[in-house]
Amino acid sequence: MTDSSVDAIVTGEVIATSPRQQSLDQSHRASSFSKLQTLPEASLNPAMLWRNKSVSCDALRCFEAARKAYVDPAQLADRRYWEVFCEELQAARDTNARLVRFFTLKIQADVAYAESLRRLRLALDATDAKPLQMTSSCTNALSALGEVQQQLSEKIETFTHAIQRDVLTRPLQEMVTQYEETAATMVTEGTALDAILHAAQKRVHESFAAYDDQFREMERARQAKQESSGHEADLWLAEVSYGINVRKLQTARVTYVTGMAQLFQQFKTIEVLRESVTQTAVDTYLRKQKTIFEELGGSMVEPLGITQKINAEKDLLLTIRRIPRNNTAMALAADAQEDKFFSTFRSPLASPLLVRCGFLRYQVSATMFKSWKDMFAVITQDGYLHLFDMAKDKADMVLETLPTTEDGTACVAYASIYLPNSRLTIAKGTVPTFEVNEAVASSGLFSVFKTESTRRHIFQCASQTDLVDWVVAAKRLIPDPTKPPPRNI
Repeated sequence: MTDSSVDAIVTGEVIATSPRQQSLDQSHRASSFSKLQTLPEASLNPAMLWRNKSVSCDALRCFEAARKAYVDPAQLADRRYWEVFCEELQAARDTNARLVRFFTLKIQADVAYAESLRRLRLALDATDAKPLQMTSSCTNALSALGEVQQQLSEKIETFTHAIQRDVLTRPLQEMVTQYEETAATMVTEGTALDAILHAAQKRVHESFAAYDDQFREMERARQAKQESSGHEADLWLAEVSYGINVRKLQTARVTYVTGMAQLFQQFKTIEVLRESVTQTAVDTYLRKQKTIFEELGGSMVEPLGITQKINAEKDLLLTIRRIPRNNTAMALAADAQEDKFFSTFRSPLASPLLVRCGFLRYQVSATMFKSWKDMFAVITQDGYLHLFDMAKDKADMVLETLPTTEDGTACVAYASIYLPNSRLTIAKGTVPTFEVNEAVASSGLFSVFKTESTRRHIFQCASQTDLVDWVVAAKRLIPDPTKPPPRNI
């Protein structure tokens, strides 16, 4: 296959089976999907059907290869971004924990004197924390504070209650509690977004593998010239399952970027609050301590100056620099490259394996009340008429609304009618109606008396023109009993 053919496949320009089919394809792209699609002039022979399957498979393989080259590396970068994001949150929580522990030990040190002061120094050294590449001004201030505590050994009980009331309880512990709750919520939401993104990626891999395996099985059977014992599996259902999962992956990536952007805004807000409260707590503590220990005022000048230089904006910039770039957000925000890439995927509703699709009213029960229900109907070149339970108000979102299995790897039809085993008749009356009688194997008690039974399906169309289009599309797949069946090539 040439490069121009591959480009045409990726952009959705599927090779038609005849000149007339090419004109129908081109005119159909500008019209609603409910109109007649890629309807050949005559019944499709097995060679032409296999050619359409090969062209469709080549298009999906080209897109999957491009998706792996474009999306999968970004998925790995996104996961690394979230890991570093969690490390930054944990570093801030560790800093809060160390600061609370510092003041708690300081109050105990009011009685224990030098031993407690030594423990304070160890608490502020943060030997058990993961070292960061660039330390913040808040961390530097806490380090200087730990060094000066060794000089304090007298007159500590005087201001113990003041420190407990004005520093530890309020505002530090209130801030730490709020920060812990917010951080835990952010981690939960971010982990869920990360799981959704990679689950969507996994479903794309699995659905494509299922499609590729099904095509290869058809290819082996064709090369061996084997006759199928039953109905051949419908390749279009595997293709539409892959298409649904590709669309879900695109939606998951947009949801991931939007959610991560919101979490990053929350991170900036709580980081500024944390550093501001830390600055207030340390500043209050140092001022009270300086007032009581007037003779040690000289030794308190240095840590006080460092604390007053705490800059929340600069520390936030340092934190942002430690977090790697979010490639997914950049791709979406730059020049719509993300949308441009996914627009190259050809919708399964424009597949060469599709004969016709649209909405029909289907008689659910044959009772005297004649219960009718809207169905999205699809006729494929493998001879199936698939019915999907879907309301007409979902016409603009058919691919996103098609029902799937719980794991999302397969498309589930409400009913599937095998047209080569059926007979079609047009009903009389004012309402455009046609009936399909499908021959199916008998089951239960009646299987003792006969091997086949007939299943009746009644449909209503929106207009006489719509009725003609559906009947023509269906009858080209129903064999003429007066003609011999075509041979497989």
